[in-house]
Amino acid sequence: VNAKNFYEAERRANNIEQDIGVPVAEKTNVYYLENVTLKLEVSRHKDRDTTVIGRVAMMSDLENHAEIVSGKWYSDERNDGYVEAIISEHMMVNQSLVIGDKLESTRIKDKNGDPIKIEVVGVFKNTSDEDIYWVQPPSYYASEFFISEDLFYDEYMNQNPDEQQHIVFGIWYTILDTAKMDISDVENAVAFVKNQTLFFKDAQNSSY
Repeated sequence: VNAKNFYEAERRANNIEQDIGVPVAEKTNVYYLENVTLKLEVSRHKDRDTTVIGRVAMMSDLENHAEIVSGKWYSDERNDGYVEAIISEHMMVNQSLVIGDKLESTRIKDKNGDPIKIEVVGVFKNTSDEDIYWVQPPSYYASEFFISEDLFYDEYMNQNPDEQQHIVFGIWYTILDTAKMDISDVENAVAFVKNQTLFFKDAQNSSY
């Protein structure tokens, strides 16, 4: 879909509590760019480049639901031209990555038109297996380079839909506190679901 529909989907996800009248127990926004081939600056092989398939991503409020098991958290700013990223333990093993790896993709450009450069600075896991924030466990994210939410918005998203340059995909997870829901909220909930269904049917999906 186009950028206008993406931002409308984001607005709808963020306003669920007001639209239905039921408190939100937890919500998670996951945005990511398309999968691309990234080349390691220091190859693991003598006779050929080492490449990795991955995508730049962000999760809202990740810092409050994950902990670093090796390395450090990403920065909100570039470091010597590199976007700092953290990866899941599963991705570290699956993609044979280590802390300090630096990668580049010429397919995705930053806001200045230069090829994106990523440095792996940390490996994370969830702080609790019982945390409802994790609709999908960290092991699910086997190709995502998670960067700062602020930096993701600054580099890859434009609040003016007509000027959006990157293909961005969005997933909005929202868990309602149903214990605080009563019969009077049911009508609003049904109307909300119908409205959302019509919107996403027209929009096809949540990317732009």
